[in-house]
Amino acid sequence: LAKNKKESENKREKDPESSKFFIASVQSRIEELTLLVQTAQGIAQSTTGDSAECQNSIANSLKNAIKILTKAIEVEEAGKPEISKKWREVAEQQVRSVEPFNQAARAYAAGKTEEGACWSQAGKGFYYAAEKQEKAIEIEEAGKSELAQKYREAAGQQILAVEYDTKAAKAYAKGKEKDGEHWSNVGNRFYNAVENLEKALKAEGEGKPEVAEKYREAVEACTQSARAYTEGKEDEGENWRDASYYFKTAAENLEKALKAEGEGKLEVVQKYREAVEACTQSAKAYVEGKKDEGKNWRSAGYDFKTAAEFVEKALKVEGEGKP
Repeated sequence: LAKNKKESENKREKDPESSKFFIASVQSRIEELTLLVQTAQGIAQSTTGDSAECQNSIANSLKNAIKILTKAIEVEEAGKPEISKKWREVAEQQVRSVEPFNQAARAYAAGKTEEGACWSQAGKGFYYAAEKQEKAIEIEEAGKSELAQKYREAAGQQILAVEYDTKAAKAYAKGKEKDGEHWSNVGNRFYNAVENLEKALKAEGEGKPEVAEKYREAVEACTQSARAYTEGKEDEGENWRDASYYFKTAAENLEKALKAEGEGKLEVVQKYREAVEACTQSAKAYVEGKKDEGKNWRSAGYDFKTAAEFVEKALKVEGEGKP
């Protein structure tokens, strides 16, 4: 299969007619999507509230798809058929958000708020997955294949969230509110995992491996929470959910500690690092199901963070020469 794909790409690179066909096909798709943008915008103007917002989201998704397809043509004309094909695939990923947004608009119009919210979240999931795939292509073109693969993994996590948001929407549509809430919880955990993974990748790119590690611990906790919820283990899912939050909070406090360190505020650094340790211990306690211990460490983390902020304010006042 890989051999046939490569042969096809080589053929297009060497055959001007094949390349022309690809470009004509993409141009035709752009024209088709342009009409759909106009339709969505027209419907948005004739409706109100969440339904109108969904139609605007459709228009935005299609506009982004058109931009990406335009990029695909530029890359094709530059003699890079393999890359142009990837851009076209990303564009179609953007287009996949249209149907969930349409479903959301219909649900909202019928007064089915929970169902509409889940369909809307699914639409956003396709949209964000396409953004990550787009970034992966750009990063890979810059010669950073390993980092590009991590963004593809993030896109895959985003699609997992879409799968469960869709299940939740269908459950709500059938009047199964408990099932809808259950699957929505699973989708939210995968969504949180993606958010933390993006922050981990950002921290890695900024040369902050310690921060990235904390965010990755949050990713793992989110994923474990989703799995527990999927298996109907509500208490375990909640424990992993709380753990993910405090791993994330530890990462945020660590970032503040590093910033203070760069500014030479050693007392502030100490307090933030104590907050990091307390939040980490809180997360670990929740992982072990020790909720009371988790709450105690959580309170300690909050106190250390508050102390750090107090010292920072005191230093600022002192620097301004105020009594």
